Amino acid sequence: MITPETASQALASWLAYLQITQETATQLITRAFLEQPARPEIAVHRIERDDGTVDYDAWRRNRINIFQRWRKRETAEHCEKFSALIPAILEAIRESAPELHKRITAGQSIEYLLSQLLKKPQWQARYFLARRWRILSGSVTRPYMRYRRYVAVIASSTRDMTSE
Repeated sequence: MITPETASQALASWLAYLQITQETATQLITRAFLEQPARPEIAVHRIERDDGTVDYDAWRRNRINIFQRWRKRETAEHCEKFSALIPAILEAIRESAPELHKRITAGQSIEYLLSQLLKKPQWQARYFLARRWRILSGSVTRPYMRYRRYVAVIASSTRDMTSE
């Protein structure tokens, strides 16, 4: 389950991409929201009309609602509306930035971390493990430490096998 805080951080990360602006994000989120079979009643307006023209007023209203009102979650109503928009946000991110979507939805799972580790050269893998250790040092459990050692050994042996 993605929390509203995580979705808000995901939006911020997504907007850091060069090709993504608030306007582009609004268009993609609106399209994903309107394609949902069962959607809640919130003020998300169609941007593209049937004849292919663009309703710029609806685009502006959607952008203001998503980024200036609901994302801030200042009231209970804003929290509710932003929470209802999370599936559309994730779908829009998945379509335009699949790697970011993976990091959001599976970013803290051991499998995701292991897959990222195995994609890196050996020297970067050691740095990756060390960096994750610093981030998680306050809340790391013994099983995680055992798994971390296991991953380090597996990564090292896998690198040795692929380099031969």
